[in-house]
Amino acid sequence: MEIEEIQEKTLERLEKEKGRPLTQKELKKYNHYKLIIADAAAAHNGEGLDEEIVAKLDKTDEEIEREFIDSFVVPGASRKIVAKTPEAAIVRFIDPISYVGKDFRDGVIAGVVDVHDPEYEAIFRAMGIGDDVLKAKSDKKDKIVRAVTYALRDDLEKNSRGINGARMSSKMAQLMYKLRDLNYEKSVKPRAKKITSILSKRIPVLLDKYTDYLIEYKDYRDAPKDTYLRGYLKTVKEKEPEKARELTEEIVRRGIEESLRREVDAVLSGDKDGEKTIRRKRIESDLEIIGQRCDITDQVKEVYIQRALKEIYLSPKQSYEQLVKRFRAMYPNKSRKYAVKLAKQNPEMRFETFEECISRLRAALYIGMSSNSYVLEVLKEEGLLTKKEEELRYEYGGKDTSVDNTRKEQAKRRREMELGER
Repeated sequence: MEIEEIQEKTLERLEKEKGRPLTQKELKKYNHYKLIIADAAAAHNGEGLDEEIVAKLDKTDEEIEREFIDSFVVPGASRKIVAKTPEAAIVRFIDPISYVGKDFRDGVIAGVVDVHDPEYEAIFRAMGIGDDVLKAKSDKKDKIVRAVTYALRDDLEKNSRGINGARMSSKMAQLMYKLRDLNYEKSVKPRAKKITSILSKRIPVLLDKYTDYLIEYKDYRDAPKDTYLRGYLKTVKEKEPEKARELTEEIVRRGIEESLRREVDAVLSGDKDGEKTIRRKRIESDLEIIGQRCDITDQVKEVYIQRALKEIYLSPKQSYEQLVKRFRAMYPNKSRKYAVKLAKQNPEMRFETFEECISRLRAALYIGMSSNSYVLEVLKEEGLLTKKEEELRYEYGGKDTSVDNTRKEQAKRRREMELGER
């Protein structure tokens, strides 16, 4: 909503339709609507074993905004968000309802699940699905998808009437989660894309590159004439809406300070299991030196944190030079070349700067919003993925699994479903 400026475009359209500027009262009302949508998105925060979700009707707009920011910077905050509206609570149930049947069907299509599997049939029968579906001679898998989806949907609708939230019967909720687990073992895991394990290693490298590009090229026209790189730099540096930029900068500022404070506290308390970032070694080294000189009181700790934050807001070049000076002071009899070598070998001894953090977030947003096909093309362009690796997308079977053929299969599947519905 921020990156595409949906709210701003909506308000402009409303002003055009009304032929006048919107009043403060109207602006407040429409901002409230926007926050309700954002709340629904943020409250869709993972699936557990919920049987009932009670909407938090008294949640204020200010709370929604705070929770949204907290979900980026406070560990575990997103898991604690409770939807303001019954509609948002319903979304939490709708997601598994929409896919548990389809995951079974996809396993059958891929040849890794037997359409007559007795473990599945036991769950389907417990859901109330009868022989007219389970002993069907044709389109059995598609009939099961519809029957499962409707059974779960109807149970949710019946049990959610008259309450401020959403609820399923205990029996049906547990059957849904049991089916989800069975799907994961028998359908999802065997169909796991081989490329997933490759991308988990290559995407971080791409992220590092794209972060460095944002810092290195202040103007996209200075970059090599490369389609992907120039397009990326131009999009992030010139087309990012002001509101989205302000939001990301606020998130990064808060995230930097809060995570720094948590990690300093963890080091001082001797917590071995707490958050460990790349800067842990640097913090441990700093606090050890300070501890040799004086007791680390709350005041001393705060002075250290403020000094660290000041260093974080240096430019990457200034930060790097400061690390070189640090090593020169540690080894006064060695040359600057030696200090530069140590700085390169020990990047964890330098605080990642605000500019690097914000560039990393922007690069991550850009990559995350890109289509899978586009990301694969970029990886190939950057030399991080071979064409052969892209072609070997699945671990099982010898089917054509190219991007184009996958799209054709999906379109064919949708047509089959639409015909079945009719």
